[in-house]
Amino acid sequence: MQTDRVRFSAALLVLTLSATLLMQTSPALCAKPPVTRPLVPLQAESDATTLEDVLERALEAAGGRGSLNVLSTRVMRCRIVTDLAWDPPVHEVETLTVYSKHPDRYLIVHRSDEGTSLEGCDGTTCWKRGSDAVARVVDPPEPRSRWLTDPRFAARLDEHFPGLRLIGIDYLPEGRSYVAAYDDVETHRLSFDSESGLLVRLGFNRELRDYREFDGVLLPARVAYSRKGGSSVYYVESVDHNVPLDDALFAFPGAPARRPR
Repeated sequence: MQTDRVRFSAALLVLTLSATLLMQTSPALCAKPPVTRPLVPLQAESDATTLEDVLERALEAAGGRGSLNVLSTRVMRCRIVTDLAWDPPVHEVETLTVYSKHPDRYLIVHRSDEGTSLEGCDGTTCWKRGSDAVARVVDPPEPRSRWLTDPRFAARLDEHFPGLRLIGIDYLPEGRSYVAAYDDVETHRLSFDSESGLLVRLGFNRELRDYREFDGVLLPARVAYSRKGGSSVYYVESVDHNVPLDDALFAFPGAPARRPR
């Protein structure tokens, strides 16, 4: 059981930033295969909404371009509650602190009973460092994780998800939504609530809920990741914008020190 807990804790940070890497972990932790159902074509409901309409509404609902574009940095603190239907069941509470700076710099500090892990990007090089203090360069994170690391996420949806197209209407348990697909794969979806305009789902297993206002912009205060055997829920406990963050914070730990000129 102790071995299983160690394996899970090592995989949890990967879950946060890369669904692609998550699918390479133990089958007990893999996401449920997406259950697709036919979407209602917009034409069937005489709905003339366009993708531009949906993205503009999402932007305005989140606070508007003006409010988002003045955000240069963000420090977000989260509590992660994980429940797994193992034998015996697992209930774990961990913490995440995310330092982010526009454009595309971030540092994620993940603390658990097994130690502290780091993941960062200096805008060019992305890296991870485990509790063993060994750092390695990694691929950039999957775009669905950028809600966590980009303070201007709602204003950059078209950048993070190139090739977006509106593919229909879905009736989720929480209500009617517009669905846009990216990467030419219909299971790669973004769902926008048709009433509020807010982004409410990233793919099939990420739900963005309980939007709250922080410094004039709306952010989801609860993000649930479901997968086979259980789920992890991220509770956003505090958000601070435009605090000074030195670029050195995001540098790859294995890089040699720069000599002064």
